[in-house]
Amino acid sequence: MADHIHRLPSTQCRGTGRRGGPNYSLRMTARRLRLKEGNDPDVTVQRLAEAVTDARNISARTMGFGPEAMRDAYLRWTEATEDLLRGSTLDAEVPASLFTRRYELIRGMGAATPRPWPLVNGEIEHQTRQLQHYADDLHDRIRNARSGRHTVVLDTSALLEYMPPEQVGWPDLLGADRVRLIIPLRVIEELDGHKRAIRPGLAKRARRLLRRLEGDLGATGRTADLNPSVSWEAFVEDPPRWRPEDPDEEILGVAQELQRLGANPLGMATDDAGMRLRARALEIPLVDVPARFRRTQG
Repeated sequence: MADHIHRLPSTQCRGTGRRGGPNYSLRMTARRLRLKEGNDPDVTVQRLAEAVTDARNISARTMGFGPEAMRDAYLRWTEATEDLLRGSTLDAEVPASLFTRRYELIRGMGAATPRPWPLVNGEIEHQTRQLQHYADDLHDRIRNARSGRHTVVLDTSALLEYMPPEQVGWPDLLGADRVRLIIPLRVIEELDGHKRAIRPGLAKRARRLLRRLEGDLGATGRTADLNPSVSWEAFVEDPPRWRPEDPDEEILGVAQELQRLGANPLGMATDDAGMRLRARALEIPLVDVPARFRRTQG
């Protein structure tokens, strides 16, 4: 499953930007902001919306003052927006996407530039469309994270070594009325790799889990109810996806992402000692699954 999902190539380099950074073509790059630690997601949504409004007001504010005034206003907006994005996201390609070929043309604008207003307005439309997408996507992720349910991120070992998720008494275990189980995409990929494991029991479990996931989530691609109190869902990002070489880093990153977006309470269930140590170091709460829920066979 999901073998077709790969990180998309970054945009093409075209010279240098205002601050010595790369200059980029008009292609869209990252589809979402991976927030830096310490950023308030609600404030980030608000600041993105303000940046969109400021850009759309440039033309009206500079009308009648000549192309140089519009040029300077757009370059000031670009600097401020670059600072906003660099402070908000872990992805360097996001602020770099401000520096397009059209940006370079705007930098060189003067009184003799033909059709300066369509040039600047076209770039404003391109950049505000991307910023609005970031804001809308972040707003939706915040809403989903703050679902009011106790959120538990399951790693591969939790699915393979504990009883099937519907047989674990999650509400009683967590003292919660409703529980949301999160299955990172990297976990699904690891299950797919275990289908041909040397241990017959492990391979059988992996195949059974994958069939259940596809059966439950195949219609929506994302979420399904295991029972009236417990749902499970695949944590799937739109491309380009952040996919580090270390699978545990990506799985822990899902838990951190949900923490930053305000999922509370949140925990991680794992049967892997190394994963537990790394989760504690990152201050990700752990769910202690009692021994009675461990698989004994099959």
